[in-house]
Amino acid sequence: MSDFAETCPRCAGGDIQGAKFGLGDVQLYEFRCRRCRLFEFRRTSDTDFDAWLSRWQADEDNSEDDKEATLAQIVAKPWDDTPRLAYADAVQSTRPERAELIRLQIERFASERARGIEVGRPSAREKQLLERHGDDWARYIAHYARPFSPSAEYQGYEFERGFVAQIRTDPDIVSDATSRLFELAPIEHLDLTNDGDLRSALLSPALAALRSLRLNDVGLTDEDVVAFARDGHVDRLEWLDLRANKFGRAGVEALVASPKIRSIPMVLLGSHPYNPGVQFELADNGAVADWWFPEYGQMLEKQFGRVDWLHLPYFMKQPDRYHARSVKLVD
Repeated sequence: MSDFAETCPRCAGGDIQGAKFGLGDVQLYEFRCRRCRLFEFRRTSDTDFDAWLSRWQADEDNSEDDKEATLAQIVAKPWDDTPRLAYADAVQSTRPERAELIRLQIERFASERARGIEVGRPSAREKQLLERHGDDWARYIAHYARPFSPSAEYQGYEFERGFVAQIRTDPDIVSDATSRLFELAPIEHLDLTNDGDLRSALLSPALAALRSLRLNDVGLTDEDVVAFARDGHVDRLEWLDLRANKFGRAGVEALVASPKIRSIPMVLLGSHPYNPGVQFELADNGAVADWWFPEYGQMLEKQFGRVDWLHLPYFMKQPDRYHARSVKLVD
């Protein structure tokens, strides 16, 4: 059956077991991926049979070994554009639009970094390519994503520099040693839901690859934050969203006491009751009437030294998670 199925539509693996039943007008095809254990079947009389079969057919961009080796290089060095551009060169003849997206996004992100842009602006061509092909290009990883609703515009993942780099998923997927999430794409931006064991996910070594982590409104307690601040793998983190959670003063002080958390350019606490960062007051017309650095923040800095993210100008537009290094402070 290798003539009919050579590539798993979920994990892109090539170890496929296939079978065909029936000799008459209607046949039954079934395929099983030995790697990720995906199992599907269709009858030739099914209206979606041709589309379903094409999902399992060989991807002719590269040989299986070359394709997996290139992807492995991209995943291992997500900061390096060289293997991404090599992938674009490899697929140029068979999937020129795939190659085009990779080059377009790499060029844009490089330009934005060089100019210190705070919020990315995808080109009309990028948007067009993703509208046409994004679902197909993300099919290997989309089943890990958790959209806010089936009809939501954001389906739980985003592309950066040509590949899926941001995903919203459940904690148990992150902490599961058998999950292939971080093997299938260069994930550098992670949003966690509250549907699972948050503590285990927060301490997962998989977080070491991340540049941004959103933990907004997931019910984090002081114990969760203390463990994360002490033992979390956050060496590359540039943006951390902790808004709308349950932890209190003990959690805040654990964050400030952690050298790794202190070095993150942007840690967002929002309207947390014990937020030690810059506070502000708005006038009736919505303009900023006053801003100040509270005594609590001053006390923590006397104890632990300067903490840049305590000086974020919350009353000004902040950089997005992809451009956190462009943040400007108020003092």
